[in-house]
Amino acid sequence: MLETYTPGACLKRKWFPLWILDWYVLKEFTIKFFIIMLLASILFVTGDVFNDLEDFISDESIATTSDIIIYFLLKLPGNLRFVLPISVLLGCMWTMAAFGKNQEITAMRAAGLSLFRCGGAIIAAGLVVTAVNYYWNETYVPKAQRKAMAMQMHLTKGSEIPPD
Repeated sequence: MLETYTPGACLKRKWFPLWILDWYVLKEFTIKFFIIMLLASILFVTGDVFNDLEDFISDESIATTSDIIIYFLLKLPGNLRFVLPISVLLGCMWTMAAFGKNQEITAMRAAGLSLFRCGGAIIAAGLVVTAVNYYWNETYVPKAQRKAMAMQMHLTKGSEIPPD
């Protein structure tokens, strides 16, 4: 049975997931998020290379190329803890700017969605990245930084690598 339109009547707000819209917004955000994360990680690694490579190529150093690569890979988790929040922020801004440019926000608003609902998938992804970043900072980053520091001391000064 069809309901008739009554002027001034309020429609009930629906909070169920809009799967197609949510997956589209999440896909667009994820692509931009990973592009920014990759570029920022490359910048951080480049900075580390310029700061630390001189220690490894000195005459006193016993470092091989594979040792140097492993060292920079061990420093990467420490850099990712700074890159993740920046990537979420810039990915969100880039996604919403693209949606605004293509009038997709206007279309979502015309369909009766709130701005909070339009970006619901991005908010959920941001919360997931926050939880992952917290876990990453508390478990893996300290271990990787200790190993990188010990490796640097061993390769540049010849001291023993302490056990884990």
